[in-house]
Amino acid sequence: MEVGTNQKYRIANIDIIMRVSVILQMYHPNWDKIRLTLDSILLQTGIDYELIVSDDGSETDYFDDIRDYLNSREYKHPLKFAKCLSNVGTVKALHNALMQHATGEYIRFISPGDLLHGNTALRDWVNFAREQEAVVAFTELIYYQMNESKEITPVQQWVSPQYNRYKNQADFLKHYVMYNDVSIGFGILYRTTELKRYLSAFVDRVKYAEDNVARVMIFAGEKAAYYPKPTGLYEVDTGISTSDVWRQRLINDWNASTAVMRRMNPDEGLYNYFYQANRYNFSNNMIKKVLSYISMPGKFIWYVLDTVKPRMSCMDIDMEYINELRDY
Repeated sequence: MEVGTNQKYRIANIDIIMRVSVILQMYHPNWDKIRLTLDSILLQTGIDYELIVSDDGSETDYFDDIRDYLNSREYKHPLKFAKCLSNVGTVKALHNALMQHATGEYIRFISPGDLLHGNTALRDWVNFAREQEAVVAFTELIYYQMNESKEITPVQQWVSPQYNRYKNQADFLKHYVMYNDVSIGFGILYRTTELKRYLSAFVDRVKYAEDNVARVMIFAGEKAAYYPKPTGLYEVDTGISTSDVWRQRLINDWNASTAVMRRMNPDEGLYNYFYQANRYNFSNNMIKKVLSYISMPGKFIWYVLDTVKPRMSCMDIDMEYINELRDY
C-alpha cells in the first residue's frame, strides 16, 4: 500500500511503529537487479518497515514496474516514491527521499544488486542498534558475484574497516575517522533523526558520497556500534564508482565532507590531528605518504598490520536463504 508520511500506519486496527525505512537508491538501474533486491526485502520477517524508492533523474525509473511487481507479491508494507526530475547527485536525491518520506526510526540505504542476507537481517541489525543506542551502526557484508545462470557465489576480498581492532567508542574515532578505515555505504545503518540533520549539512557541498556522513557523525561524538553478523550481500566490481573519473569525484566529496566535519566539531586540536593523519591520503607522492605514516606511529602500525595481516571479507553465506531467494 502507498501511504503518506505518518509515523504509524494501521493493519487490522493495530498501530504499528515503523522501525526502519529502507531507501532503494537508483540511477539508470537494471530491472533484474531491482527485482532481486526487492525479493531480498520481501523475504524479511519480524520487523515493520517501509520501502522508499528514490530515483536520481533516470529516463526509465521503473516505478510502475516496481509497484506492479510488489502488488503481485502481495506486499503489505508502506511504499513511497521520490523522483528527481534531473540528475542532482546521490546526496540530494537521498536527502529529498529522507526529508519527504522517511518515518522509520532507522535508515538503511540499498541499491539494485545489493541484497539483504537472511530473513531476519533487518530485524536483527535494527534491534542491535536500538539496544546499543547507536546513532550509526555498522555490519559485516558478504561480497558476491553472479554468473549467467543467476547463481550467487561469495568472493573473498581484502576489506575495511578492520573491525577486529575496534574495541570501544574511542577506536571508532581513531580508526574509522583518523585512519580513514571506512565502510561502504551498504554496510551502514543510521538513526533517522540524526541522519536528517547531518545529511542536510551535505546538501550543496557533497554530491555523491553520502556514506561520508558516518565519519562526520563519529567525529562529532555520535555513538557508533558494530554488528558482527553479515546482514548484506554486496555485488563486487559492478558500480560506476569503480572508474578513475568516479575516484576523483569521490576524492572531491571526501574533501567537501571533511570541511563539513570540521564545522560540526569545533575542537581544533582534534581536527589538527585528523589533518596530519590524512593530508596525503590521495597524493601520488609516495615519499610524502610514507613520511606522513612515519610521523604518526599509531597510523603507521595500523597500516603495517593491515598490509601484513589484512582483514578478509566474510564468507559465511546462508545457502538455504540464497536458495530461497533464487526460487522466490
